[in-house]
Amino acid sequence: ERETSRPGRRGSADQFNDEEVLQLQLAKDYVPDPGVPRTILLNKAQVSVGASDHKNGVDVTLRSKGDTMVSQQHARFLWLSKGQWAVIDDHSANGVLINSAPVPRGQCTPFAIGDLITFGTSESDFVYAVA
Repeated sequence: ERETSRPGRRGSADQFNDEEVLQLQLAKDYVPDPGVPRTILLNKAQVSVGASDHKNGVDVTLRSKGDTMVSQQHARFLWLSKGQWAVIDDHSANGVLINSAPVPRGQCTPFAIGDLITFGTSESDFVYAVA
């Protein structure tokens, strides 16, 4: 019987490698703040995002002068198994959306290439397309 893959528990058949890397591309046409990351690289089995800086526990800092939608430790991306990724809303103040649908806080929610992921409400500048 094959063990199902869980974050932090992968067998030798399911190892994260360069073929599993995904990119999230900023989807909004115009975001005035040049400090907003245009790309988020999911290049390891767990990637955290938030308004904090790297020293304070996030891998990718999402901070904008005009957008206060992102919590200090907003969300985590988890590689589940070959071609399978999920996002967890880390009990953020304004939530995470996949294709405009709210992600339940604290729950591992799968997403796919082509989906739009928003950090904050639908008014947020932080809208990324999964590529």
